[in-house]
Amino acid sequence: SFIGFVDREGKLKKGRLFYDARRAAVERNDDGLYVITFSNGDRYEGEMDGLQRQGEGKMVYAGGDTYEGGFANDRFHGYGVYQYAAGDRYEGSFSAGKKSGEGKYFWITGGEIVAQYEGGFLADRREGYGVYTAADGTVYAGNFSQDVKEDKQAEVLIPANGGGMDRYFGGYSKDVRSGFGYYFYATGNVYVGYFKNNKPDGEGTIYFVEGGSHSGTFVDGNLVENVTDVSKEEEEAFFASVDGKINPLTGQKRKIP
Repeated sequence: SFIGFVDREGKLKKGRLFYDARRAAVERNDDGLYVITFSNGDRYEGEMDGLQRQGEGKMVYAGGDTYEGGFANDRFHGYGVYQYAAGDRYEGSFSAGKKSGEGKYFWITGGEIVAQYEGGFLADRREGYGVYTAADGTVYAGNFSQDVKEDKQAEVLIPANGGGMDRYFGGYSKDVRSGFGYYFYATGNVYVGYFKNNKPDGEGTIYFVEGGSHSGTFVDGNLVENVTDVSKEEEEAFFASVDGKINPLTGQKRKIP
């Protein structure tokens, strides 16, 4: 509700707004924008329709967070930028007050971006296709479901212990490599088979560029059962069939360099 002054058109000029759990002072400035000062120290400057924030505006929260962008029905809506006091920043689409649609989220420490995500959001969670670059340099390109990695044909770059980058094409479940996939090591070796908890687990084949490849059953990353040597001819045929620029699961050009 509102108590105060309105103009001849019934638009707010100056007064007080009353909400269920808080109250605020509101005044229209010389630029025709409204300034709302809430009882908890939050402040809004922007457009209004009736008693609601509507159109373009900016919120400055008492805790230091800020939001600048679209509003509808008194909530964030459309394109906006939300800057957290701790440093993180979101740029993208909002719906009904939450991150929804396409957007970018930056994890920032000491003024520097340490990780970032670009892709789909739904109700403040990563949802659909996106590209996430982690603090350790790992780059994941694939689908998310309720903020965790879930995909059968994801593409991932992983910093190798000895330098360079490993590359993985395959399944992810609950944020870890799971299911069938191809793992291309920076050394040139390739594992093809099943994964569990980020490690080879199940039936698979490890191809060595210098020969001596094996097939069998892997457990927790180790080949332990049904070990079978791969012939030289099969090794040569395999390495001749793979192209580092192509996702072997889709036959399409890889999405990340």
